Amino acid sequence: MRKLLVIGIGAGNPDHMTVQAINGLNRADVLFIPDKGAKKNDLADLRRQICDRFVTNPKSRRVEFDVPVRAEPTSSYRVTVDDWHEAIAEIYESLIRDELAEDGCGAFLIWGDPSLYDSALRILERVRLRANVGFELEVIPGITAIQALAASHATALNRIGDPVLITTGRRLTEEGMPQNAGSAVVLLDGKCAFNTLADQDLVVHWGAYLGTPDEILVSGRLGDVGAKIERIREEARRKKGWIMDTYLLREPGEPEDQPNRLVQTIQYKNSSERPVRIVMEPWGEQYLVPPHKEVQIRLFGQSLGNGTVEIEQTEDLLLIWPFKGVFPRLYIDDRELMQAKQI
Repeated sequence: MRKLLVIGIGAGNPDHMTVQAINGLNRADVLFIPDKGAKKNDLADLRRQICDRFVTNPKSRRVEFDVPVRAEPTSSYRVTVDDWHEAIAEIYESLIRDELAEDGCGAFLIWGDPSLYDSALRILERVRLRANVGFELEVIPGITAIQALAASHATALNRIGDPVLITTGRRLTEEGMPQNAGSAVVLLDGKCAFNTLADQDLVVHWGAYLGTPDEILVSGRLGDVGAKIERIREEARRKKGWIMDTYLLREPGEPEDQPNRLVQTIQYKNSSERPVRIVMEPWGEQYLVPPHKEVQIRLFGQSLGNGTVEIEQTEDLLLIWPFKGVFPRLYIDDRELMQAKQI
């Protein structure tokens, strides 16, 4: 059966190639090189340079193919992307069928890592489901633009004990800076979505053409460097005809530098003759409120967030979903209520 290798080749620096990736290139009979047109010829050239440098298998050959241009998004972004993926799937299927022997091995060279904001694996799954050509799939991980960004800025992705969210420019515009993440990495942002954020005190670490000789880096307080990033980005895109960039947003300092405070209080009285169990989600913490007792639910955090608390009540259960970025403490008669045994 045909074998397909989907190889992560790093963010643009040939030195990002791992030993596993180099070995994968040399296992392949055919190396598939995508061509995205004259404006992005640099991308194909970098793949060629990687092959020139690392491929020593004399039997391997390269097959270049044109990648169709994705249409401008219509009212449905997903439909636009789906149509584009379908067109590429037809190309992939013909390449596998026509260029690989029944027992041959082919390799697709993927920027960064195939598992992160790349469509190759999804498109190959489409080809597999068509069942017109059979193949086995092996994925070789690579260094992502996220790792290259953090390395170039000599910074850690996360603050101490804080989560990191990976999102897109479109989602950042729609949802704002996530309340449940101290740091957010933003990819696929063609419109400088950071300009839509109300909090201009965020720290931004931005990078374009990461790992290449053309690498550009800017960092600082968003309110101070946001306009500069937008100007530099547009100048670079106009000069080269394309740009690949990403950035890290985070609250300044470490989490412990920003003390939590009481942001909301909820009063609840159990007027029944039986204990009522309170369940705080999403943590699953459970508390028992005795009959005819009043409990005070205090929510602590660094900001009010969206301020929405969802409450669902049954006869002997109170289910509470606080807003993101807070944690609860429960009190009866000013004494903290300890968690009950979970059921």
